[in-house]
Amino acid sequence: MSPADITQPALTQWQFYAHAITLFVASAAYLYVIWHQGMRDHIDGYNLKKSTEQQLTKIGMVILGVLAIVTFFFLPEFYHAFVDDASQAAAEIVVAPAGSKLEQFELSHEGPVWGWPATQFEYVTIYGIPVSAVLMGALIYIMALMPSPVGAAKKVLKVLMHVAMVVALFGFTRLHYFNAGEILPIVIAAAIAAACWTLSAAAKTDLENPPMWFKRRCGKVSPPPVPRKKTSAPVPPPLS
Repeated sequence: MSPADITQPALTQWQFYAHAITLFVASAAYLYVIWHQGMRDHIDGYNLKKSTEQQLTKIGMVILGVLAIVTFFFLPEFYHAFVDDASQAAAEIVVAPAGSKLEQFELSHEGPVWGWPATQFEYVTIYGIPVSAVLMGALIYIMALMPSPVGAAKKVLKVLMHVAMVVALFGFTRLHYFNAGEILPIVIAAAIAAACWTLSAAAKTDLENPPMWFKRRCGKVSPPPVPRKKTSAPVPPPLS
């Protein structure tokens, strides 16, 4: 839905900032979990193949470029707008009579608590924050990724966990009334992600004694020892 199609109440100035800051906090939590997921269940002495690391580095560079383009469209403008508006509001509160300027910061509990993006800048910011978080999460996961001794089934659970986390993250863009219809999908997606996190953990026995396929795939291969050259016995000089 584009801003031109919005017929619902628009976000007020401070509703917009409250919504954006909430998305930043949710994104930070999302990135924290992603970072830990990449390194979880790692065993010292086992690493990704060199070819795999090179491929992931190339993918990471592409993601970094896309992330830079996406954030360029909203992050600098959001930062400058927030600093200017916050400074102006602080100045007005200081010079105004006590309590006269605080009414505009109060949230109404009748109808929607947060309105809908009414301008292109608000729309791009509200949806750009979670999109940037997903891109940054992919980049962080690639940088932090270490091999773990888990099979295909648990890897599928990890993928499902990431999908559920993305659904929960984007659920924060739909918060307007803060009712069950808006909050329940976030809670359900977060619960699915938590369950997948628990079920996808490597078994303790595999961490203590990694399976053979994991040792062959991720173990360090030492070059065979170079055979020592046999030294020939010294030849005595010919008798004259």
